[in-house]
Amino acid sequence: MVTKLQAADLARRSGTKVVIAQGSETDILIRLAKGEDIGTQFLPLASVVEGRKRFLLAERTAKGKIKVDDGAVKALRQGSSLLPVGISQIEGHFERGDIVRILEPNGREVARGLTNYAFR
Repeated sequence: MVTKLQAADLARRSGTKVVIAQGSETDILIRLAKGEDIGTQFLPLASVVEGRKRFLLAERTAKGKIKVDDGAVKALRQGSSLLPVGISQIEGHFERGDIVRILEPNGREVARGLTNYAFR
């Protein structure tokens, strides 16, 4: 039970609602998905966006590097998404949904992100 509580705490700090329920009950996942009040609920401590940001920063194995121009750096710092026009160089091989490092023209990491496209 201690490990279940530790996992629940980690998940809720990442922005996820957690339910610990009896797995042997009939259709437990379907019932939970329908909103039935079963088990013990742990509400998130962070928003989903904040949790996603923490996940990206904690991931050590980025699949690739994307070097961007100064205009893209400015846009990223203002919270915008990276557009293909701002990309100047790509290194590595990655699939859609992989984590990549976003680098300034001088090579310093400015952001991390999940890719929408594969690059091989």
